[in-house]
Amino acid sequence: MENIFINACDFDQAVYYTALFPDFNLSDPNHTLTLYHYTNQETYEHYIYHPEKRQLELRLTNITLFLDDKEGYHIFPLLYKLFAECQNDGTIDSAFHKQLAQELKICENRFRQLGRWYVLSFSRESNCQYLKENYACKKGNPGVILGLQTHCLVDTASQNSGFFPDCAEKRAFKDDFPIAFLRDVLYDECLIKDFIHNAIGCIYTFRNQIGTSHFSLQHFVQTLVDAYRLYFKDSHFDKEKETRLIVDGNTVQNYPDVYSFSSYYTPQPAQNEQKSYLHLYLNDCSLYHVEHVASQICSCD
Repeated sequence: MENIFINACDFDQAVYYTALFPDFNLSDPNHTLTLYHYTNQETYEHYIYHPEKRQLELRLTNITLFLDDKEGYHIFPLLYKLFAECQNDGTIDSAFHKQLAQELKICENRFRQLGRWYVLSFSRESNCQYLKENYACKKGNPGVILGLQTHCLVDTASQNSGFFPDCAEKRAFKDDFPIAFLRDVLYDECLIKDFIHNAIGCIYTFRNQIGTSHFSLQHFVQTLVDAYRLYFKDSHFDKEKETRLIVDGNTVQNYPDVYSFSSYYTPQPAQNEQKSYLHLYLNDCSLYHVEHVASQICSCD
């Protein structure tokens, strides 16, 4: 323990971030090189694909505007439950459990925390009937399934350098260049339960070693929330089988030549629309697959 936790700063950076918020695993043998986006025909023809420019325009939505009013808050009931389990099985004492619950409540009441995040939804599956009916052919309209090269979604600088040659390529090597995260949405609490239990146990042991006078649980609890709130959802959403492209809007405002709140091809949007959407531009070579889905084959309402 002493060899790992050299000081608070190293502990935060080396353990909290890299362990709790890992990158999309490109070395996973089950990883797909293509992700699929289900959308309607009109959106594809008028907003996404620009054949004259040989470019795609993908719109990420601010996570606070999702139809699910619990978006970003599904993780809280689970964390309350796991904290209580750790007390009940003797992993932590009652005072430590009380501290965890108090810090979690503070996080839950911070309503503005999610406003910086923008999301675009994909699936690993190219032929999902649920997604066809509820997204591609929603309201009985014709739909489209787009297959996009996975690496293009995260390697946005090289993708855009042809359209923004003066800035994009140079800025790709800056330390603060925005990173787009790909995350498979988790619907099964068992997938993270053991890890969180172990993390709480390690933090409890660490706290006892260094003394309570120099230790705060605020950062630990906030990190647990931040790590999972963007891609953990209740199990009744599991039919969506969602993989998310997640982008920090606060950061990418510094790079309007790569990510933009205003469309490159359409008039300047209204102020409220600027806050609602983030536009990502890709070369059309990123488009691996296009399938047009006729509305009559979908059992849409």
